[in-house]
Amino acid sequence: MRRTMFPALLAAVSVAAAYADTATVYTNADAFIYEAQPDSTYGTAGWLNAGQQWIGGSESRTLLNFDTSNVIPDGYELVSAVLHTLPDRWVTYAGEATVVATFGVDGTWGETSVTWNSRPTVGSQIGTDTVVVTGSKPGVVSWDVTDAWAESTTLDFYLAMTNPTTATGILQPYSRERG
Repeated sequence: MRRTMFPALLAAVSVAAAYADTATVYTNADAFIYEAQPDSTYGTAGWLNAGQQWIGGSESRTLLNFDTSNVIPDGYELVSAVLHTLPDRWVTYAGEATVVATFGVDGTWGETSVTWNSRPTVGSQIGTDTVVVTGSKPGVVSWDVTDAWAESTTLDFYLAMTNPTTATGILQPYSRERG
C-alpha cells in the first residue's frame, strides 16, 4: 500500500515504512526568525530564511513543525525520514559558502508568535546531511532526519547555519503559505 498526500505545501517529510509504503507529511507550521528584527514575527510570509547576508551579520533561521500522529500504521516500522524543501531563492555573498543543516528544537514555538527574542533553543544537529548554498538555484534540497523521528506526535526542526562566523548566504525555501 502506498499512501501519499499532495496539498500545496512545499516543505515535507517523506517517511518510508517497512513493506515499501511511503507517506508524505507536510508542515503543520513554519516561520523564520531574524536577529536584526528581534521582535518581528514572520509566520505568515510566503518564504522562509536560513543564513545571513554578511559575515558576522544578522542571522536568520527557519522553524518547521510536522504533525506525525497516525503517519505510521500499527504493525509498520519507520525505515527512513527525509526532509525536503523547495528553495525560492538561493543567494550567496562574500566569504565561504553557507552550510545549512537541520537541528532539533528544544522548546515550544507558535507560527505567528515566534520571534528572535522568544525563539526556542537550537538543539543538536540531526544527522550529518548539510546543504551548501553555492549561488545557483537548486531544485528540491533534502536532509535525512531519520534520527529525529520518535514516538512523539510532532517533529520540530530548525534550518540553521553551521558556519555563521565565516560564511554569508541565504537559503530561502517556499513557506506553506505560498501554496
